[in-house]
Amino acid sequence: MTARRRMGTWMVTAALAAGLATTVDAAAPRDVAQAQAARQEPAPAPAPSPIDGRWAVSVDTPHGALAMTLQLALDPKDQRTVTGRLHSDDMGDFPFKGEFVDGRLTFAVRSDENEMRCTATVKDADHLTVVISGHGADLPGEATRIKAG
Repeated sequence: MTARRRMGTWMVTAALAAGLATTVDAAAPRDVAQAQAARQEPAPAPAPSPIDGRWAVSVDTPHGALAMTLQLALDPKDQRTVTGRLHSDDMGDFPFKGEFVDGRLTFAVRSDENEMRCTATVKDADHLTVVISGHGADLPGEATRIKAG
């Protein structure tokens, strides 16, 4: 190999090495920033909903206590919107969409040609005060959270 050719090969090798070093050095800050971002603490989880879950409902009627089950889920994107299902062995299942504002849940369900309106107010973490209105009467009651397990 001639001296000129060796010099040309050396220059190409040096240029390639310099290019790789520049590429690596240019990428390094981005990699460091990504590594630092990955080490950051995750965002705190949102506070649990005070109403999500299953509830055992007991409503006082003129004929005695009426037992029902209430399943509630607060929309994580819209903390005012609640979806749920009211179940009674006597009346069946009633899916609904309601609203939760300032610790107060409101929703309505239809049974054939009748409508029942429900208002439930958070009493504490495991209890709701309930009023079911329909047929010209307001029926008071209480709901107790059903613990998972």
